[in-house]
Parts: sequence; C-alpha cells; structure tokens
Amino acid sequence: MRRDSLPGKLLLVLAIAVIAVSGCRAAMVGQWQKPGADGQTTTRDASTCRDTARAEASQRLPDRVGAPAPFGVPSAHQRDDLSRSSFEASRFEDCMQRLGYRRG
Repeated sequence: MRRDSLPGKLLLVLAIAVIAVSGCRAAMVGQWQKPGADGQTTTRDASTCRDTARAEASQRLPDRVGAPAPFGVPSAHQRDDLSRSSFEASRFEDCMQRLGYRRG
C-alpha cells in the first residue's frame, strides 16, 4: 500500500488546519493595549492594520479559481484561504506591535 494515500493526505491537511486555526485563536486572546491610547485610537489603529494586512495577504496570495475537489478533500481554494488568513493574522499582529501595542 502506498504511503501517500488519500486518507493520509486528508488527515495531514486537517491536522495542519486545526493547528493553524488554534494558533490564530490563541493570538487573539487579550485586548490590545498601548500606554496613552484611548479606545478610539486603538480602534482606528486596529482598523488601519487590518486593512493593510488584508491588502498584503490578497496581494501575496490572490484568489484563484480551480476545479472542484472531490467530496471530503480540501480544495486548493480552501488551502489558499487558510494560508491567506494565517498570513493576514500575522501581518496584523506585526502592524499593531510596530505601533507600540501589546496584548493585555
């Protein structure tokens, strides 16, 4: 039997997805805090960072249209969405930290 069987690949992709999503959720714990920044400033900075991160993620990993995958097999589009989401979250975190924010 081949080691690169479909169930094995599916299990690997699902494991990677669970780890990535868990990492994103863990990164979202706590509020952004910056000495001297009020709620309005924090909201504005977060919005700017979110927009910038989304634009960078879309540019780096543009949407592509592909053939549908068989039932139960993640499509290239789903993998791209997961990669784009992880990249976007990372860029957002970097942006907020560059502005002097820390998770509380």
